[in-house]
Amino acid sequence: MRRLLTIILGIFLVLPCSFSAAVEWTTLAGGNQHFYELVTNSGLTWVQAKADAESRWVLVNGVTKLWGHLVTLTSASENAFITSAFSLSATPWIGAYQTSKLAEPAGNWAWVTGEAWSYINWSTGEPNDSNGDEDAAHIYTSGAWNDLHNPSTITAYIVEYDLAAPIPEPGTWILVSLCSMAFIWWRKR
Repeated sequence: MRRLLTIILGIFLVLPCSFSAAVEWTTLAGGNQHFYELVTNSGLTWVQAKADAESRWVLVNGVTKLWGHLVTLTSASENAFITSAFSLSATPWIGAYQTSKLAEPAGNWAWVTGEAWSYINWSTGEPNDSNGDEDAAHIYTSGAWNDLHNPSTITAYIVEYDLAAPIPEPGTWILVSLCSMAFIWWRKR
């Protein structure tokens, strides 16, 4: 019985530690402590990729649930990190979109998070609003960006998980408390 309880306790202590394909850009590496994940799929539009990214989360330290969003590349170093961290072989969607149909190249671009639009890395001649309807962005393997027709489908997108607004996972706290109580009970027995 004691052995079974030890195994069950061990499982419950490991369960809250979520393992994900997300990669952290640490401050030691010059980063922002955000987590990033390259998600591949069978082909999604930018709107579908945005919705899917916002439904994804990663559990950090077993207690903090961080919700995702399409990546916002707000500096050259972040852009370089993403390009090298995932060795991009696809051209995934990023979190840049046009808020209105102003004349290019300005195009009134924004990030899905509302962060300042202060850094750009458009490929030569981009954004060009080809056919007058390119209002979402993706990143080339080189790290340069391109505007693309939103109904186009791409087989990858990049999710960013931001530590700036962590959301505690209540179920995890309950699980940890129950496991702690079970361990105390077991030790007193």
